Parts: sequence; structure tokens; C-alpha cells
Amino acid sequence: MNEFRANSFFPPLNDFLQKNGITSTRTGTIQDVDWVWSNLEKWSKEYYKTDYGYFNERRLGNHNWVYVNKAFSQCLLTPRNIRDIPNIFWKADIAPNSIIPEKQFQRIITLYGVTQAGFSTIIISIVADEENPLRKVIIDIVRREYSNWKGYVIEYDEDEKVLTPKSGWVYATLLSAFNLNKEDESFNHFYYLFSPYDFPDELHLGGIEILNSGNGYSKPISIEFDQSLSLQDEQNKWRASTTQNEIVIYTSGSYFGLQADNLIETDKISRQSQMYLLCTDLKKQSIVDWGATFQKGDFTAIDYDKVPTGFNLFKFRNPPCSHPSEDILKVTTRKKLEFRGGIKFENRSYLKNLLPKIFVDGADGRKTSF
Repeated sequence: MNEFRANSFFPPLNDFLQKNGITSTRTGTIQDVDWVWSNLEKWSKEYYKTDYGYFNERRLGNHNWVYVNKAFSQCLLTPRNIRDIPNIFWKADIAPNSIIPEKQFQRIITLYGVTQAGFSTIIISIVADEENPLRKVIIDIVRREYSNWKGYVIEYDEDEKVLTPKSGWVYATLLSAFNLNKEDESFNHFYYLFSPYDFPDELHLGGIEILNSGNGYSKPISIEFDQSLSLQDEQNKWRASTTQNEIVIYTSGSYFGLQADNLIETDKISRQSQMYLLCTDLKKQSIVDWGATFQKGDFTAIDYDKVPTGFNLFKFRNPPCSHPSEDILKVTTRKKLEFRGGIKFENRSYLKNLLPKIFVDGADGRKTSF
């Protein structure tokens, strides 16, 4: 029985492999079973098309350290930790569907991970260590939970049987937007409200009537740039807030079914389309240094009236490389299909009359579409 103690790995592994007819050879080293990880990735993607999960073999530091990209693998975070991650977002007072860079996730994990989600102090130390390869793994788990977050948290009793939603409010996001008046060289700022939920009739936020434009977006809301803005409608139980980012990037509203001349906040830079960037004075020199890597004419400072105080506006296109330290200015070269919306009734299957929208991340416009 001693060989099956809790910290003994190979005896129960050998017992499992032999009982299931996988191999009759007994193993005592990680190298002997290293093939299992790549086989598991192939099993999940090629054989079962992600029906039973999406496994991805990742090497971190030492060649013998293997991590499978599944929520509970190797228990960096316990199931309870992951269940309680929404408490972090609630305490940080951020809305769903906001644009949150990696640095912001690191900050809220450090501030609220222990008290709100029960993270160990070791996890906080890992997140603070820029050189630790596990840092990104933890942040990616929190980022994934945030992408699925609807704006509420669940409270559990001592037996963890009673589930009580903490809030019945609907959370929406205020996305920064602007247009440029070239005649008088002025910067005209406003916001769009975004929510995946239908807008209620007579929705008012901060005393302003919010009108639906379609595709989850409101019509432009005339409010000056304010990164600490928080508005609510008591009658309809709607709340909306902005995010506090030192770098904000903008793309044409046409990508979201909005007016093309209106530039709207987004979370990824395009490899070809013209974009704009708003950064704080603190980040200005770093952005200027990055701009020096562009071809002549592809990166320009915009000196217009009404640009928010303490911020700087730039126009750019065709970025030759990622910014060395800013996650939001990363040039994506790996293509990824993202399905948004629609009614899904089983894995990879959607109702024909309610299909999702498909977004291609990392495309440069030079590939043939079918």
C-alpha cells in the first residue's frame, strides 16, 4: 500500500496502464511517458474535434515541465479558486466585455486574488514575477474566465449548496470613440454603449437617453473622455463603466456596423488597416520609440484641439513589429477564427436562423477567402 501513497506517481500510473492494456512495460521516469502529452493534444483536436476539451501541450522552462491547457491541470488554481474568480472582477468594479490588457489583469489579481478568490500567496508571487513562465498561464486562466463573465457573482453557503446571485443588474461597457474634424483640426470625443443584451425601452444613463443602433451598440453618446466614468439606470437596473487604460487603440466603426468615420476603441491592432492610438504622457516616449520602427509616413503624431489633457494621439498603419512591452500593441501573426453570438445546441453546431458572426484574428488581407 505504501507505493500508492499520495505523493507516489509512477506505481498508480503503471497500474492504470497495465490494467487498461496500454503497455506492459513498467516506467519510472517522465521521459518514458512524455509521448502521452502530444498524444492527448492530438486526441482532443483531431479525433474528437474538441468535444471533450481543448488540450494544448506547452513547455515551460525545464523540458520536463509539461502543462496541459485545461482548467484544472496540475492544480495551479483549485476548482474553487476558478469558481470564485468573478469575485475579483466584481471587487475591481470592471464591466463585462471591457478591453482589459494583461497589465490590468496582473494588477487586479495582485490586489484581489487572495481576498476574493482564495488564491495562495505563491500564486500572487508568480504573477508578479515577469520571468516566471507560469505567470502567463495564470493570467490566461483569469482572462478566459473574464471573457465568459456575465456581470454577476454567486454566493455560496457553508455547505456550498445554496446558490445566490449577488446582483440582478445588467452590466454594459462604455467604449471610447471619436471623430476628427479636419477643417478646424479638432478631436470630438463620445462613447458607444455595448451590451450583448437587448436594450430596454427608455434606457437612461447619467440622465442621458440611450438609443439602440443595432449589433449590441448604442448610438453615439456625447460625453467627454473620462476613464473613471460610471453610470447607472436605477429603474432598468443597468450599469455601465469605462476602463482605465494608459494606452487605448481605435479602429474604424465600420468593422462593427457603425459609421466608418467614427473611430471606436478596440483590443487588437490591425496589420494593414489605419488605426489611432491614445496614450498617457507617461507612455508617450515608449510609443514614439516604437513608432520609429515604422516606414516613413506610417506613424504620425496628431496635434488637434480637444485631445484629452494628459494624453497624446497618434495615427499608424502597417506595424512592422510588436511593441516590446505593451501587450495591447502586439502584432498577431497566428490566425484564429472566433465565433461570436449565435445559438449553439451542441459542439460546433448552431441554429441555422441564428448563426454566429465569424471574426478572423491575425489576417492581413492577402489571403484568398472561400
